[in-house]
Amino acid sequence: MDRRQFLKRIGASSAALVGGPSLLQILEACGGGTPSQPSAAATPNWAAGGEIHLLQWQSFVDAADAKMQELMTRWASQHKGWKAVLERINGSDLQTKTSALVQAQSGPDIIQMQFNWPWLYESSCVDVSDVAQQVIKQNGNFHDAYVKDCQVKGVWRSVPFTNTAGGWVYRKDLWSQVGRPNFATSYQDLLAKGKELVQQTGMPYGQALGHGAFGDGQTWYGTLWSFGGQEVDKDGKTVAIDSAGTRAAVEWAIEAWRTGFLAHDVLSWDDSSNNKAYYGKKISATQNASSIYLNVLPGAPNADPFFAQNTWGAGTMKGPKAQAALGSPYSHAVMKWSKNQSAAKDLISYLMRKDVFDEWMTAAKGYNTYPGPLMDGHAVWKQQPFLAIYNQSQKYNRWPGWPGPPSRNASKVLTQYVIMDMFARSVQDPSSYKKVISDTASRLQSLYGAPS
Repeated sequence: MDRRQFLKRIGASSAALVGGPSLLQILEACGGGTPSQPSAAATPNWAAGGEIHLLQWQSFVDAADAKMQELMTRWASQHKGWKAVLERINGSDLQTKTSALVQAQSGPDIIQMQFNWPWLYESSCVDVSDVAQQVIKQNGNFHDAYVKDCQVKGVWRSVPFTNTAGGWVYRKDLWSQVGRPNFATSYQDLLAKGKELVQQTGMPYGQALGHGAFGDGQTWYGTLWSFGGQEVDKDGKTVAIDSAGTRAAVEWAIEAWRTGFLAHDVLSWDDSSNNKAYYGKKISATQNASSIYLNVLPGAPNADPFFAQNTWGAGTMKGPKAQAALGSPYSHAVMKWSKNQSAAKDLISYLMRKDVFDEWMTAAKGYNTYPGPLMDGHAVWKQQPFLAIYNQSQKYNRWPGWPGPPSRNASKVLTQYVIMDMFARSVQDPSSYKKVISDTASRLQSLYGAPS
């Protein structure tokens, strides 16, 4: 995609809307206690009116974005002279777009961050500790991984918003042929039965290994951790990638590739490729959010009786050393260039209110979850056992740079695809995989050795 196409795509995906329900006006009026309606004198920016822009990734569940627009409209309708604009962009392009906006120091008031981006863009993100603390007071704690992603050196630089619940989506009809109607139980079992399945049906599984898949491609972190590998030690500085655990993880991937169980076209995949491959009956399983399943159910845009009947989900895969995955968390950051920071904070607070989040999560049909245990008893999990499996997997989520503390350097490792590249290079040149790991160690050393 060239620059012109990229800008055209961004423009086409932006949606403007007016309004949205308001929440705690405590941000300008008072420093704590019970939320109250501030006076015009206390909030001159509110009295003047204005416009809030929020940039987020375009959801794979259309109803989720439609509901977000509705909620923002409701928020703005409660503030005379205000309107809200929702800008959407393909998930694979969000990080590139965010980097460009930060460099220009201009753009939307709120940017939806993914993973540990707040560490990467710390200097451009407003302190939102007041909002985060108020949300915790109302809704209870966030899961630990989200705290580590969003709280930079003790300061909240973004407010955890949601997690795209993830796990494994698989074809029940195919995996039943190798005695696994409930899917594999571990990485070892996955490989053994997967090889049988390929021999019988020619159907591989898909796990992205291309730079176009910023979300799906990072699932290799979970593979690394599950075999006992890690990029750094607990000190967050000592590079530890060249280990027996890492070699075991890479050897697993090489064997999956060699036997054809791992599809070979994954090197060119983007974040939508596994969905397309699954619907095209080219793969038997993939790591993905629940959208693959939700979008084929009766009444969904791509309703398909065959896939609805034969698709099911499994949680985080067990490895010989751990059961772990990199979560897919999203958070909201107020940018320092915003001229309407108080209003932006209020909008974020509103979206995190339990009744409001419930509306959005219901519209998303469980594709998105709350970034803490608040919604663990939500009706959507009872209505859809598939989704309950995914929600329960959150407890296995880790953060980039685990087991070290979050850091800007760990963010660089993530956004530069260092871990995924190690697997991609190794499967293509298996005889040199130990050198690939050694090269990865050098690459990590250059990043972790730099000032954080």
